[in-house]
Order: sequence, then C-alpha cells, then structure tokens
Amino acid sequence: MGELPEQILAEKETVEIALNNLKTAMARREKTVIELAAIATFRFPA
Repeated sequence: MGELPEQILAEKETVEIALNNLKTAMARREKTVIELAAIATFRFPA
C-alpha cells in the first residue's frame, strides 16, 4: 500500500476520534469554555 492511502486512513481515524470527543462533550450537562469553543467550530446536522 502506498503512502497516500495510509495518510487518508490515519486522518479518517483522527476525525472519528474528534467527532466522538465532541459528542461526549455535547452530552455533558455542564461544559467548559474550551468544550464550548470546540463545539461552536463544528456544525452538526439537526
């Protein structure tokens, strides 16, 4: 396998981790300022 497919898979994993972390933060009743800023940078479908 070439370098590009490996980089794409690594980036996909990073995005999945970020989305899971955001979902966890959104589920918390109280959020830190950092969590609110991170959530604000993403647009989630309704």
